[in-house]
Amino acid sequence: MVQRKPYGLENEKLAGNKPMTGMPMVLDDRLISKQYIKAKVDGKVDDTAYGSSWNYIEGTNNNNEVAPSKNAVYDYLNSLAPSSDMWTREEDTADTNVRTYKTGNYGIGKTTFTGADAWAKLDVTGSISATGDYIMATNGSKIGPSSGELTLHSTNGALLPTNFMIGTGNANVPLEISKAGSTPTKADGTGIIQAGADGGANLGIGADKIQARDGSGGAAELKLNTTAGAVSIGSSTGTTTINGDLVVEGTATTTLSEEVLIEDSDIVLNSNLTGEAPAIDADAGIRVNRGTSNPARIIWDEGDDKWSLSDGTNPAYEITHSTHAPLTLGTNTDNALSLSGQELSLADKFVQLNGDTMTGALTIGSASSGAVTNLTVWGDDDSDPDNSTVPALVIKGIMESSAKAFNIEHPSKKGMRLVHGCLEGPEFGMYQRGTIKSVHQLEEIPLPEYWKAMVGDYTVLLTPHGNYNVWLEEKNKTMFKIKSSADAIDGPWKCEWIAIGRRTDQLLEVEQDANK
Repeated sequence: MVQRKPYGLENEKLAGNKPMTGMPMVLDDRLISKQYIKAKVDGKVDDTAYGSSWNYIEGTNNNNEVAPSKNAVYDYLNSLAPSSDMWTREEDTADTNVRTYKTGNYGIGKTTFTGADAWAKLDVTGSISATGDYIMATNGSKIGPSSGELTLHSTNGALLPTNFMIGTGNANVPLEISKAGSTPTKADGTGIIQAGADGGANLGIGADKIQARDGSGGAAELKLNTTAGAVSIGSSTGTTTINGDLVVEGTATTTLSEEVLIEDSDIVLNSNLTGEAPAIDADAGIRVNRGTSNPARIIWDEGDDKWSLSDGTNPAYEITHSTHAPLTLGTNTDNALSLSGQELSLADKFVQLNGDTMTGALTIGSASSGAVTNLTVWGDDDSDPDNSTVPALVIKGIMESSAKAFNIEHPSKKGMRLVHGCLEGPEFGMYQRGTIKSVHQLEEIPLPEYWKAMVGDYTVLLTPHGNYNVWLEEKNKTMFKIKSSADAIDGPWKCEWIAIGRRTDQLLEVEQDANK
C-alpha cells in the first residue's frame, strides 16, 4: 500500500503520489502562489540608483544575479549630460568603428561647456596620438586658431599666414629657428638647416656659415645668381675676406675704393695667353684716367716689342729704341737721369743730393755677382785720389766686411799696386807709440787728453836700445812711467814704446748668431 501525504495537491509532480481519478484538490500554505512568484521576481530586480553597488565583484557579492529596474535605468540614462563620462565597447579588431550621432558634436576630455556654440565636431582636451599615415586627407584642411591656421593642400602646399618658430620662444619673424644645431661641415646632416637630401647635393646652413656639399662628404660649388642679377656682399664699413682664389669671368672689374693694397709682388696681365704667341694687338699696361684730359699710360707695345710711356699729350715715348729723341725723367735735379739712344747716363748726384737723406737699406750686388767691383767712391781730389785729405766715404756707425785692406798705387814699382790687410782682433782698439831718450832712470810719458775718455784698459810694450832693462813703473788714464836700469855712468838710455787700448764707446760682440 502506498503511503500518501496527508495534504496538498494530489499530483505526481507535486506530491509524488500515483494519480488517482476523482481525487479532490486541496489548497494550503505550501502552494506556489502568485504572490510567492512575484516576490521571487521582485527580489531579482533592484531599483537602487546607478552607482558602485551595481558592480559585480566575484566572491564578494551576487550582484550579477540582480538586474536594475526600468526606473533605475531610466533615471541613469536621463541623468547623462554632455560633460559626463561615456564608454564605448572595447574591441581590438580592425573593422571596429565608434560613431556618434551623425549631426551632433563629440567631446573627449571636456568637463564643462558654456553653451552649444562652444562645441565643435570634435573637442579634445589633452594630446592626440596617431599611428596612421594621415590625420586629414581633404585638400584645404586647416589646423590651428583662426587667422593663424595651417592649411594643407596637395597642390597648393602648406599655407601658414603667421610667423613660425622651430624650437622654443616666440616667433618674431616669418621663420625663426631657436633650436640648437651644429656648425655646417662637408658632412651631411650638419648645420641648423639642410636644403637637399642626404647622399645628394645639398646646402648646410648654420648661424654664421653656409656650406655647399656634394652628398658624399665632399664640398661643392656655391652658386649665387648664376642665371641673372647682381650679388652684393658685405657693407661699406665692413671687411670682406676671400679665402682662396678669386676668379672674375666678367668683361670688367670695377673697384670704388680709394686705395687698393696688393701683397702679391707679381701682377700678370694677359694671363689667358698660354701656349700660343700673342696677337699683334695684345698690348697691356696701366692706364691712368685724367678726367677730361687724355689718359696717361705705361703700355707694353706687342707690335714693337717694347715698353712705351705717354703723358696723354705727347706721342708715346718708347723706352727701348735706337732712334727716338732723348727722354728725361724729372728728379731732384735736372737731367739726373737721361736716356739718349741706348746709353744710360747718371749724374754724380744720382743717390743723394747735398742735404738730402736716403732712407732704407741698400744692397749692391749679390752672392752670384762673381769677382766684380760693385761700388767705387771718389773723393774731391780727382788728380791724386790716393792722397786726398777729403774722405770719399763717411760711415756713422760700425763698418763690417769679410776682410779689410788698403789698395794704393805701388810707390816704387811702376804698373803695380800695393795691397795690405788690416790687423784684426776681438775689440775696437786705439794706440799711441813713440821713442824716448833720457839720462834719468825714471821718465813719465803723457797720454793725449782724449785717451782717458775713450780708452778703458791699455797695454804698454817697451823695447830698449841697449844692454839694460826698461820696465813699466806706473800707469793710469793720463800717463805711464818707464824706469831704466841704466845710470848716469852708462850715459843716456833709449827706449821705444807702444800703448794699445780698448775703446769704451764701441763694444764688439765677437761671436754672433748667424740667423739674426
